[in-house]
Amino acid sequence: MTGHLQRVLLLIGSPRGSQSTSASLGSYLLSEMEKQGAETGVINLYQYMKSDVGRNDLMDAVNQADILVFVSPLYIDCLPAPVIAALEMIRDRRMVAQPPWRQRLIALVNSGFPEPEQNTTALAIYKQFAKEAEFGWAGGLAFAPGAVINGKPLGDAGFVARNARKSLEIAAGALARGGPVPSGAVKLADKPLVPIWMFLLNANRSWKHQVKDPAVWKEMEKRPFRKTN
Repeated sequence: MTGHLQRVLLLIGSPRGSQSTSASLGSYLLSEMEKQGAETGVINLYQYMKSDVGRNDLMDAVNQADILVFVSPLYIDCLPAPVIAALEMIRDRRMVAQPPWRQRLIALVNSGFPEPEQNTTALAIYKQFAKEAEFGWAGGLAFAPGAVINGKPLGDAGFVARNARKSLEIAAGALARGGPVPSGAVKLADKPLVPIWMFLLNANRSWKHQVKDPAVWKEMEKRPFRKTN
């Protein structure tokens, strides 16, 4: 692809759309790709998957792209249902017809957990989709905990997002040269946006603050699956 004006399509798989952490990560990668001379476009999967017209427009955009960038939050070790529906639709339609050139796919996943291994299954699903739909797998990046970004533009997220920005910058450079996501970008993405001890401290504080409410205490004391004689 070197010397070719690449068309990069960002597919946002978060219900929050442009206000999501997924959009923040994907948009930063797109901005870096634009610096490399790429043409870019953005699609909100939740909106496009609601109608036949939207699904057809989605496929048209997919078929015109050189690089697809899927970005989504982690939902219970998996992908949001509309994202899975989009993957299945794209795969099925590509079995009938697809562009004559080799398209590539990269996946970005963000979760609320500080451990990068929480995202392994979700990235594996994207990789399997790339195989079945005959996309070239360019690699995946996982970022955590996404709540630290909370939908802010990544360039405005300050010090905590430094590794995420650098990871995406490295990935954009490699993709522009026709290569896969480098291991250096993966290692930077794997570093928690905040130290795990800090994440746990704030999470515990949040729980303790919530359980000051008597109604919450009442709910916590329930044991619906406890066996009784």
